[in-house]
Amino acid sequence: MRGTTPTRGSLTFRELETFAGAGLSGFFSLFHARIAAKQAFGLECSSQIGIDLKKRPCNGQLRRTGLSDFRGTYPKQLSGGMRQRASICRALIHDPSILLMDEPFSALDAITRDEIGVELLRIWQANRKTVIFVTHSIREAAFLSDRVLVMGRRPATIVAEFKIDLPRPRSIPMMEEEAFNLHVRALRKAIEASHAS
Repeated sequence: MRGTTPTRGSLTFRELETFAGAGLSGFFSLFHARIAAKQAFGLECSSQIGIDLKKRPCNGQLRRTGLSDFRGTYPKQLSGGMRQRASICRALIHDPSILLMDEPFSALDAITRDEIGVELLRIWQANRKTVIFVTHSIREAAFLSDRVLVMGRRPATIVAEFKIDLPRPRSIPMMEEEAFNLHVRALRKAIEASHAS
């Protein structure tokens, strides 16, 4: 509620209390841990996950994200894109209802950012999780999303909503097509209008 400072709470999704996996802009900070241990760490720390799920091996997620061969590798030995895939894997390991991603690819170069976006879409296709993705990149928003909410300046409010009706699966060449760029222009126009007011 406006004017209220929350001190605690829960998230209700489809009438069920749920928990979420998070993929953030910074890579998970256990740099002394190998990739497989890093994935299992989230399970060990969660009080909301039953013992049977904590025993689930992380091999499946590592395989789906293309990291099986790197399970014994330290983060410093991985590329930025591989680190982000490991972060997505860690967020999915406890099978959350919602995946929260706050600027997860902001530290990547443009080419790697596009490639990891395609990888995220491939993972999404396999898992079909609800993803709440925060980005300042208009093209990234249009490429990854089915629905985009444009936030205005402070106080942050939703100023526009767009349905992105591009076909799936999506690919990098799609970003050069007119249908894609129509969405990009509409989003940019809404953002510019919110900044002008």
